[in-house]
Amino acid sequence: MNCGILDILKNILRNKALKFYLEEQIDVCDKIKYIIKGAEMNKKIVIFDFDNTIVNSIDHWRKAINVDLFKFYGIRPIPEMKKIHGGKSNQELAQDFLNLSGVKVSAVDVLKKWYDLMFLNYTKKIKLIKGIKEYLLMLKLQGKFLVLASATVSPTVSGTEILSFLSSSSL
Repeated sequence: MNCGILDILKNILRNKALKFYLEEQIDVCDKIKYIIKGAEMNKKIVIFDFDNTIVNSIDHWRKAINVDLFKFYGIRPIPEMKKIHGGKSNQELAQDFLNLSGVKVSAVDVLKKWYDLMFLNYTKKIKLIKGIKEYLLMLKLQGKFLVLASATVSPTVSGTEILSFLSSSSL
């Protein structure tokens, strides 16, 4: 995505959750530009996404919003929440959670709690995809510049063992 477009959208949007998301994405774009600029010209850069490329996490993300968030706010999980995932952003799902649950907090508060729950999942439950460590090590030994570019928040990623394989841990 063109990072300039995100700057324009950030100025237009008034929704706090979307603004929070866009600020994260702008930050990621700036970091990618910095990393690529710093890479040696004779090395090839390999950019990876994190979720479901490096780790098996989709079921944990779904459980966190379908079950764990409801429990955190003292509400029995609502089955309809499971039906609305298709193609939606985390910000949209946070708003859907608020609409279904009736909880009186902001979408940003829901996102922060959701990310807190996921941090615990990443540190204790979510596993690397089988063979990924060996593959990343092979690429690193070949002199490739390995970069992680992800919408997953940085503290969540740092809760895994993957950072030791990357050429930069700034994302």
